[in-house]
Amino acid sequence: MTPIINTLDDVKLVPTPVRYSCWTIKGRVVEVREELRADLFVGPPRKATVILSNTYGDPFVEIGRLSTVRARAPTGDMHWRKMVMTLGVIRPKKRNAAWFDRDLPQDPVLIAWGEHTLDLSGLPLLTGNGVRWRSATFPAVWQEVSRCFHAIAKHDVWLDVTQAACDDWRRRHPDVAASVARAAA
Repeated sequence: MTPIINTLDDVKLVPTPVRYSCWTIKGRVVEVREELRADLFVGPPRKATVILSNTYGDPFVEIGRLSTVRARAPTGDMHWRKMVMTLGVIRPKKRNAAWFDRDLPQDPVLIAWGEHTLDLSGLPLLTGNGVRWRSATFPAVWQEVSRCFHAIAKHDVWLDVTQAACDDWRRRHPDVAASVARAAA
């Protein structure tokens, strides 16, 4: 059994040569740059259940074959991110992967090996003024998703950075987090 990845400290980025190829007026140009990367999973595609957040912070489930999970340091205009995770999921009856980029620790990501059915209909609603990912219920929703996912997938859970995402949310929205703490008291 592979160990579970819970925090960014569990991911070690190492300098990796990366080959970039592009077309210019002079023809095809190939250049090799060194970037900080970690290939967490590369190999023959393996059945997996992946839970990610959409643009609004709502959870959605992808079930398919996981082909790649790669973490990399931010480059260029991504300086405000700590780490970027790229996931490749081959959906059933498809040949090519659907690619998802997620900002860590901002976005919650859960991965378990095998196919698992998870009902998201009983979750608390992401409500509030403005955009939902700023909702006061964001940590509660994602902690419930993580709890349900662990209850169903049990020992198959391989990656769960939900707690890191909730802690990052509280750090980025201290005014909303404080109002939730006052309401709970």
